Amino acid sequence: MDDQRISSVLEQLLDPNGLDVVLIGSMPSVCLVHWSMRSTDEVVITRERRIHYLSNHPEMHQLEYHLVGSFVDPDEIHINKSDSNIALAYARLFETHWLRIAIIVSQNLDLKNSVVSCRLARSKEVLEGRKANRLVWAKR
Repeated sequence: MDDQRISSVLEQLLDPNGLDVVLIGSMPSVCLVHWSMRSTDEVVITRERRIHYLSNHPEMHQLEYHLVGSFVDPDEIHINKSDSNIALAYARLFETHWLRIAIIVSQNLDLKNSVVSCRLARSKEVLEGRKANRLVWAKR
């Protein structure tokens, strides 16, 4: 995703009178191949979920640019350990930290895949996911 598209999505998210549902874009199909019954590769953020992740993870105020850009170029995709309908997209930000984006994968033709939450994750969490066989795709 180019900088202009990322800036456009961020403007929509930051607009207090904007849409309640903002289309971020499409994830590469190869990233979501594990969820063969998904209805789309498109991902949205709802205003309610944005408020959630900003309230619970205030570091996301400075990282939203990376959140939007990470959809087209994640480093790894894992299955959530407690809900197999949630994809965890990880994008490495620093040597010791990754951006962790939880996305509910929709099987409903009327709904897009949707960000549930977003936060920083330590490298240890990503390694634990690999060891537990939750890794379903990795950029090589």
